Amino acid sequence: SMDLNINELLIVEYYSRKA
Repeated sequence: SMDLNINELLIVEYYSRKA
C-alpha cells in the first residue's frame, strides 16, 4: 500500500500463516 498501517500488516500475517 501507499502507507503502512496495522490493517495491512494483519492481512500479510493472515496470508503468511495460511500459506
